[in-house]
Amino acid sequence: MERLCLFLATAAVAACSASSAPASSALSCVPTSCGCSILVESGSCPGGGAHFFHELADGSPLQFNAGQGPVTVTSARAQSDTFTPAPGDSWSEVYRDSGGNVEIHYTPGDNTCSKLAHGEQCEYFDVRAEVLLSSPQGLRRYSGVGTCGC
Repeated sequence: MERLCLFLATAAVAACSASSAPASSALSCVPTSCGCSILVESGSCPGGGAHFFHELADGSPLQFNAGQGPVTVTSARAQSDTFTPAPGDSWSEVYRDSGGNVEIHYTPGDNTCSKLAHGEQCEYFDVRAEVLLSSPQGLRRYSGVGTCGC
């Protein structure tokens, strides 16, 4: 009987310890402007914003919030005044900081521009994105959709 009580006490302490461990942080939204904005699947940003965002220029830093506040990470490419990807392109971006790396792999998304039906040029194009967020805590993967443009 004493062993059973010791076992139950140990199990209770372990359960309390596990429940007080920090939970995995969810993504929060960051503000956007002209650029590439990504919303993760089954996520939303009420009132605008995105889960991942970078301005519309090659080499622009990436902004996101993985639960510890807004973060800006530097692109592995040199920043320029041009944005080379175009509708229908696939490309990858790599961002680094002291806390880890972020890789985003872009592929063409479903076209949601209604202007094309009227013969007008769109100010954006749709993308799909696979995001790999690596840090000392491990690797997190996200899939999402978004737009690049204004």
